[in-house]
Amino acid sequence: MCTLLAVVFQDLKYRAIHVVLPVVLCIGAIARFFVLDHLVYELFFTVLFLVLVLLGLFVYTSIKSKRIINPVDSSIGLGDIVFFIAIVPLFFSTTYIFFFSTGMLFSIICHMLFTKNKEAHVPLAGYLSIYLILFFIVDFCIDKELFYTHNII
Repeated sequence: MCTLLAVVFQDLKYRAIHVVLPVVLCIGAIARFFVLDHLVYELFFTVLFLVLVLLGLFVYTSIKSKRIINPVDSSIGLGDIVFFIAIVPLFFSTTYIFFFSTGMLFSIICHMLFTKNKEAHVPLAGYLSIYLILFFIVDFCIDKELFYTHNII
């Protein structure tokens, strides 16, 4: 939780996160994954989803600019991508897709509500960290597993 709060602070203040934060987050997520005794193949589908999304972003930005373009720093920050990778072990594939999709909507809404300059870069890792903290709180308060389930509704 402290790591997520540090991501929020750094991304909202500096529009960048230190590389140590996603590493610590990933180590904690991997530890949680294996303590709960989940199968490694679950990670494969989640990583596959993330690769397809990033590949789609690459194709979209290249078609839009009519040349091959690296979307990192033009459309998405490297810290955001590293954050996405770091949280993979926190979810099964279905819940990661749910978190990813609803987290993007949450980020857009937060950015529109709290940022005066709408053209500014979106602190995506920061907003998603806030959303993940809320996810943890809801998971703690209810009697249903939110992270490692294929039944998200």
